[in-house]
Amino acid sequence: LYYHRENLSEDRFKSVWSKRRPIVVKGTEHYFQSRWTPQSFALQFGETVCEIENCESGEIKKEKLANFFSMFGEKMTPHRPSLKLKDWPPKDRFKDLFPILHQDFEAAVPVPAYTTSRGVMNLAAHFPATLVAPDIGNDLYDYSGPKMYIALGSVFDDQHSGSTRLHLDLSDAVNILMWASRTADDRPGSALWHIFAKEDAPDIRKFLRTIPGDSGRLIGDPIHDQSTYLTKSSLDQLYSRFGVRPYIIRQFVGDAVFIPAGCAHQVCNLADCIKIASDFVSPESVPICKSLSQEFRIQRLTQGWPADVIPFEHMLYNTWIS
Repeated sequence: LYYHRENLSEDRFKSVWSKRRPIVVKGTEHYFQSRWTPQSFALQFGETVCEIENCESGEIKKEKLANFFSMFGEKMTPHRPSLKLKDWPPKDRFKDLFPILHQDFEAAVPVPAYTTSRGVMNLAAHFPATLVAPDIGNDLYDYSGPKMYIALGSVFDDQHSGSTRLHLDLSDAVNILMWASRTADDRPGSALWHIFAKEDAPDIRKFLRTIPGDSGRLIGDPIHDQSTYLTKSSLDQLYSRFGVRPYIIRQFVGDAVFIPAGCAHQVCNLADCIKIASDFVSPESVPICKSLSQEFRIQRLTQGWPADVIPFEHMLYNTWIS
């Protein structure tokens, strides 16, 4: 479902969001005022040292952001690695580190009643000011605000592993492409999304467990492991064996992609991209988030992840009393 930012009212969003399908909202770039470019970030934060991950090998190295951003806009070659800076900032709240950008985001993001830190329909935003907000990352409910996802381009084929491997989130999410490099033939850059309906998750898990050479998949959840990117041939096999096809989205600058909780998805940046994304919990997603919290708890015990900080029920309680 595609909408333009100025034509998407809260009532219209509510009616289509209840169908639990991804939504693309175009035209958000006209609502942002700040500069979200590699040059701007390099100028302001170039001396900051962050962990940069190789999208293919998973290897992580510490690098100054000036060096990382200097590669943006360069011609893609077989020898240039696909690197990414994910979840930036990793620990600080976005509004504390980037107050101006945070204000810019909250003023521009579509459906603010659902997607901002003050949104009345965002259940994760109802924690009392005296409490530390909970994380809505994997299985922790902490509304720390938006995060940035910044990565060099990759290639969608059978030899590469995209930019973000297949996974699903405990919460709803909105992801906006803020900047993208031009392609080799001078066309606008984009990101390629594959988003699956929630009801397809059981068949996807069955398929992932059959991939040769991954005995570790017998332990834990093969989607929550976030270790697989479905290549073109893998997607063809998934369809031929289980009849499962994803929604395919080409995200261009200014496009906001809404992903419902529980929908497995993966991303391949077809150009160098700067994105901002934020989790939220909509009333329509409460039953799904509740069941997913149990899934993540089992995965946490299997993989030794940290214990829950604030349970899902606590979030609902604070929403009720607010």
